[in-house]
Amino acid sequence: MFFRPRVLRLLPRYRRLMRDGARAKAVVVESRAWYGSAGPVALNARLRLEVRFPDGAGATVSRVVRYRDLGDQDVVGSILPMRYEPGDRSYVEVDLPELRRSYSARMAKLDRAAVREARAKLRRPGK
Repeated sequence: MFFRPRVLRLLPRYRRLMRDGARAKAVVVESRAWYGSAGPVALNARLRLEVRFPDGAGATVSRVVRYRDLGDQDVVGSILPMRYEPGDRSYVEVDLPELRRSYSARMAKLDRAAVREARAKLRRPGK
C-alpha cells in the first residue's frame, strides 16, 4: 500500500519505527501530483523511490507524501531519509521527522546567508 493515511502515524509500530528503526536513503525516481487538491494546489505527491540499505541491497517502493511534509525534496533526483525494520525490510517509510529537521536547518542557513548579504550591502558606501 503506497498511501499511508496520517492517522497511521499514531500507531505504535510506526512510532517505534521512527524512534528505533534502522536508517537508509532513497532516491526519488518519479514524482507526480496525487489525488487531493485545494483549488489549483496539489496536496500530495506520489513518489517512486529506490531505497538503498546500508549493506548495499535495494528495493523500489511507492509512497504518497504530503507536499508540505516534503519541503523542497519532491524533485526527481532528491535523496530522502528512510527508516526500516532490520528484521522486516518490507516495512519501509519516509523518515518525516528527519526530513523536517534537515529542511529547517537548510532554511535557517539560507536565512543567515541572506542577513549577512543584506548587512554587507548596507556597509557599502554609495549604494
